[in-house]
Amino acid sequence: MQFQPGQSGNPAGRPLGSRNKKTLAVEEAFDERAEEILNDVIGRAKEGEKTAMRLCMERILAPKRERAISIDLPVIETAGDARKALAVVTAELGEGGITLGEATKLIALIDRVVRLIERVAKLEQKEREAAEVEALVRKMRASREAQDAESEAHADATQGRAAVDPSLYFPVNLENTDPAEGLAAAPSSVTRRQTPLEDPPLARAA
Repeated sequence: MQFQPGQSGNPAGRPLGSRNKKTLAVEEAFDERAEEILNDVIGRAKEGEKTAMRLCMERILAPKRERAISIDLPVIETAGDARKALAVVTAELGEGGITLGEATKLIALIDRVVRLIERVAKLEQKEREAAEVEALVRKMRASREAQDAESEAHADATQGRAAVDPSLYFPVNLENTDPAEGLAAAPSSVTRRQTPLEDPPLARAA
C-alpha cells in the first residue's frame, strides 16, 4: 500500500510527544536510587578517583562560555570615538590582554554601535525636515488667509463706494445752483450770451 504524503502509516500508533516506556522506566529507577548514586560518586571523588572528581567539579563549577573583559573603551558617539575604541582594542590584543576571538567580537560590537548611531542620526534628520516643512506650510497658510482677508476687505470697500447715490455730489464751479434741485436746476454752461458789440437782429419786412 502506497502511503500518501503527510499521512501517517500508523494512525493508531504512539501519540506525538509521548515518551518511550524504557526511558520512563530508567528515569524512575534513577530517581529511586539517585541519593545512593550521588553519595557513591562523592565518596569515590574523596578517595581520589579522577572521573568522580571531574563529575563533581563540573557540577560545582559550571563551565563559563565567556569571561568578563575589563577594557577602558570610550563612549562611542562620533567617528572619532569609534577610532579611539578600535585603537584600545588593538592595543589590548597586542599586549595579550584579550584573545583574538574577544578582539573580533569587540570590533564587531563597535561596528554595530556606529551603524546604530548613523541610523539614529538619519531618523533625527528626517524629523527635523518634517518639522521644517510643517512650519513652512503653516506660514504659507497664514499668509494666504491674511491675503484673502485683505482682498475681502478691499472688495467690501469698493462695493460700498459704488452704492453711494450720485445725487449727493454737486459741481463746485456752478453758481446760483439750488442743491435741493440737483443738477437739473443748474444753468447750462454752454448758453451763449449776447454782448453789446454784437449787432441786433434785422427786422423782417412786412
